[in-house]
Amino acid sequence: MTASDLHALIHDGFIDLEPEYQRDVVWPEKKQIMLIDSMLNNFYIPAVIFSIRKEWSKEKGMELERRVCMDGKQRLTSMVRFMDGLIPYIHGNGIKYWYNLPNGETKRNQQLPDRLKREFDGKPISCIQYQDISEDDEREIFARVQLGVALSPAEKLQGMSSPFAAFVRQLQKQYIDADGTLGDAIKWQKKRGVDFACVAQIVFALYHLPNFTWPGLSKLEKFLKKKEVPTKTFKLEVLQIFSNYVALATDPRYYYGFQGIGDRVSPVEMVMIGLLLGYMKDYKSEDKAYHIKQLRLETRKQFKDIRMNDRVTKFMWSYIQSIKVPTKYVPSREETSSVSRKRKAARADENEFRPHKSRR
Repeated sequence: MTASDLHALIHDGFIDLEPEYQRDVVWPEKKQIMLIDSMLNNFYIPAVIFSIRKEWSKEKGMELERRVCMDGKQRLTSMVRFMDGLIPYIHGNGIKYWYNLPNGETKRNQQLPDRLKREFDGKPISCIQYQDISEDDEREIFARVQLGVALSPAEKLQGMSSPFAAFVRQLQKQYIDADGTLGDAIKWQKKRGVDFACVAQIVFALYHLPNFTWPGLSKLEKFLKKKEVPTKTFKLEVLQIFSNYVALATDPRYYYGFQGIGDRVSPVEMVMIGLLLGYMKDYKSEDKAYHIKQLRLETRKQFKDIRMNDRVTKFMWSYIQSIKVPTKYVPSREETSSVSRKRKAARADENEFRPHKSRR
């Protein structure tokens, strides 16, 4: 296919650059511009890899082909940004030439000559296309074929295919990506696969309770490769813990532990709070909220850098283990008065309907 063909398919929605296992756009603008220079100067560009999915279109009343990008997102994004007028081609003389002038500008020497535009439009882009493969196969190919910028260790985990990896993706979609959940309620780092890795580490830690083993990336990778299917009981427990996590992070009565402590909640705190909620699953919400705050405060008293390492995680685990009995909840005056009024009213009702002894 040509650059023009791919550009049209992307804008028409027939190419999906955002499958779950794909990473974000990570190329800086300078590298995107270098790709455009390579294309116009006939340097080799690695092939783009697609999986072709057939989907029924209600609007057109027919089956259509949709291409899912398994590899080449950074290259395709750079090409589209150039053709949309968002980045320029920089000539060897330093002059910037735009495929489409941004904001309707008409400065001299900025419009890419028509000859070069036609040449760019017709640039052949090598495409490898797989027909009728499963999403698991897509993930396997994605994990094996890594061109361009190397994936981060956390991003590599997203491409794994196993029952536990599928469960982690379900949790991420339901409790991180969905509106009004942890992705919105808490200020934390979610880019480049960190969110997926955090969810996977929580699942790993909960799976190994009551023992604690910190899931470094090598252990986590081994865990996510397991062919074992998580039991329904375990999945239900984890779903309840994540549901409780969202409830605490979004309820004004309980979210104080996530705010006002540092600039943001660190990834290791996100994981250890999940473990704390598993450890305290039978406790009241006010107890959990109190200990979320105390866990973060005590950890920050001990360490300047809150990072994922043995020293930090062992300290946080020791705090969690020290939680022996529920914190005594002291009701507010308003709550006390309300309870007192209700008790008096109940006693009055009880006296009114209590049978009197006959006086004989």
